Order: sequence, then structure tokens, then C-alpha cells
Amino acid sequence: MIFHFPCRHLTIHRVLLLSHLLLVVCLVGVMSYARYESEWSNKLRYFVELSKGSFTPHLNDISRLLTEQQYSKLTSAKILEHLNAVDKLKFLDISSGEQQSPVHIQFVRASEYLGIVDANQTMNVQSPSDWNTNVLESQYKLDKSGHALHLYLPLSNPGHGRIWAVFNASSVMEYRQTLIRSLLLEAVSAIFLSMLVALYVTRRVVGPIKSLAKNMSSSEPPSMELLPELARHDEIGQLAKAYKSLLVKNYDQLRQLQAQNDTDTLTGIGSRYKYSRVATDFIERALKQQKCVGMFVCDIDYFKPYNDYYGHKEGDRALVAVAKGIQQTLAAGDMVFRFGGEEFLVLLARPKKSGLQYAGEMLRESIEKLNIPHNALQGCGVVTISVGGAYACLKRMSLDELGAKKILDMLFEDADKSLYQSKEQGRNRFILSAQSIQ
Repeated sequence: MIFHFPCRHLTIHRVLLLSHLLLVVCLVGVMSYARYESEWSNKLRYFVELSKGSFTPHLNDISRLLTEQQYSKLTSAKILEHLNAVDKLKFLDISSGEQQSPVHIQFVRASEYLGIVDANQTMNVQSPSDWNTNVLESQYKLDKSGHALHLYLPLSNPGHGRIWAVFNASSVMEYRQTLIRSLLLEAVSAIFLSMLVALYVTRRVVGPIKSLAKNMSSSEPPSMELLPELARHDEIGQLAKAYKSLLVKNYDQLRQLQAQNDTDTLTGIGSRYKYSRVATDFIERALKQQKCVGMFVCDIDYFKPYNDYYGHKEGDRALVAVAKGIQQTLAAGDMVFRFGGEEFLVLLARPKKSGLQYAGEMLRESIEKLNIPHNALQGCGVVTISVGGAYACLKRMSLDELGAKKILDMLFEDADKSLYQSKEQGRNRFILSAQSIQ
């Protein structure tokens, strides 16, 4: 069976946050526990030593009285006065330690006064028989639920007696609760602050990477000036600069490829690919400027016989010369394309239809005036072209209704018909369609 861990599907941002959180929780937990153990142990040890110290002045006297079996003096007013002076003492059991008949003298604090326990009085404390060996060896036991410290002190009498004292440990337990609350508050604050730092760091590291990734996956070419990561001097900045270098190189290659595709390799004018890419925008832009837009389809007359007679090399030279002649005749902003073989297509815009008529006639005459010899057929003399034109003078409403793409298709269809008429009427002619595209 193959197990798939959820972290495989986490983003870098979440992985960084979760790993940082786990590390911080472990570190804070270990440090807080170590501090708790240290401070609590010191506090408890101090309380135990303080409690032991309160009995140290009386141990020799109590041992002597037990040895001399002067038990009545152990319950005298003087002893009671000394015992009542011991701070926080709740219960006291003095044992002679004899095997056969051990003597137990017990005192308990009732209200604020420590008194002797009667035989019939029930004690609300742990009995000495409940102590285990570990407690005897450690000499004290803290009852956390009862807030009491059980203290074991050996005596120096021959029977090896001992004192069992119970102290009120409420202050120590309050200190413990305060310590726990303080450590928890500090731990939560440390985790919260560390998460803020982690958020800032991940935002500074992952944010730019996501931004770069978004730019890489965008269908639109990103603007290099809009990449703030370029101003950074760290690894992210280096990555952004490398990305920019790669984009610039790719864009240069794309521009070169586009320029190659846009340019007819023989004549140097626009290719059919460029026509399909820019013609619609040209039509829409011209019509929005309230101009009459025209399309001329030009075809070199009797070009196949010319190629057969002069050869393909001279045919190519004729194509280049005709393309250059057309280009030089047109105004700035007009566009010319080699549409295929000996056929050329011209897009132009003029304020009125008469301007289109004049441009078409000048185009035809300019090629005839090149005086390129054409003796392949009797009666040709020089290379000429037949030109068929169509035009559209539309208002904005008509443009929105028809759409530039449909208008372009209609112009080409009408211009092709006009070209056919030009050839039918003897070639070396320019015929403009009688009606505008409606």
C-alpha cells in the first residue's frame, strides 16, 4: 500500500509556515518546560529548607526528652509555644522509634493554635504508615491536591525517632499556578510573534516567487518595469533579473520570427500572414476616423508567359520591381501585401471616394512607367498590372452592426470581382466597384 502525505499538496507558503510553527512550538515547549522545572524545583527546595530550618533549633531538645522518656514535657506549654511559633505548621507527629511500644505524640493546628491530639480525635492527614521508602529517603513529599508539604526529620535519640511535620503549602502552590500562567502567556506570545515574523518572511520570499510565476503564466507579455523584484539585491532579485533576461531574449526571437513571417522574403513587402494579422484592425481604425477605406487587388498581366519567356530569375526581378513601384506610389499609412504569386493587395484610406479612385489610377500608371520589357506576347511591350478595387464609407453604427471582419471579407469579394472585370476589359486597367459596402 502506498501512502500519500498531505504535505505533497501544500504550497511553499504553507510548508514554510507549518514547519516554522512546528519548530517554534517545539523550541518554546522545551524551553518553557526547562524553565518551569528549574524555577519550580528551586522554589520547592527553598520552601523545604525553610521548613526544615524552623525545626532545627528544637531537634536536640526533643531527642533528649524522648531518650529520657520525659513525654509530659513534650506536651508542656513551653514546647507548644515553640511549635506555635513555627510558620505554616498544620500537623506534627513525634515518634520515639522504639520497636515494641513506640510513643507517638501528635499536634494539630485548630483554628490558629497548635494543640495536642486526643486519643478520640480523628485526624484529617496522611498517617505515617502510608509513607513509602522513597518518601523517607527524600525526606519530604508535596501533596499538590491537599496543598500540604509532608516533612520527615530524623532524631538523634537511641531509638532513632523522627518528626513528621505537615506544612501549609498554599503559597507554594499559588506560586506554581502563577508560574504556569506566566510561562503559558510567554509561550503564546512567543509563538504569536514568531508567526508574525514567519508571515513577513514567507511574504517577502514566497510573494515575489508567486508574482514571477503569475507573470510567467500570463498570456499577456509582462511589463518589466512593473516587476518590483528587479530592485532587490538578494536571490529573489537575481531570479527576477534572470527571468527578465530570458524574456528579453525570447521577445527578441519572437520579434525576429514575426518580422520574418510579416515580410515576404522575395519582395520585402508585407506577407499574406501579416495581412491576416493587421487587416481587420486597419479597417476598423480607418472607419472609426470617418474615412473611406479601400482595398485594391493587383495582378501582373500575362506574368506566366513572361516567366516562361525570360526565365524565373527575371520573373523574380519583375516581381520585386512591381512591389517596390506599388510601395513608392502609396501614401504613408497605406499597406501593401504580396498575396500570392504575381498578386498584390493594397489597403488604404482616404477622406473621400475620389481619393481612392485617384490612388488606384496612379498605382496602375506607376507600374506601366517602370518600362519593364515584356515581349513574351505580341502587343504587351512593357509589364503592366490590372487593378480591382472596392471601398466602404460607413458610419460608426454600421461598423458596430457589421463588424470589421465581415467588412474586410466583403471588400475582398468586391475587389476580386472588379479585378476580374479589369481583365475582361483588356487588362492594364483600374476598376473601382460602383457601390460602397453597405
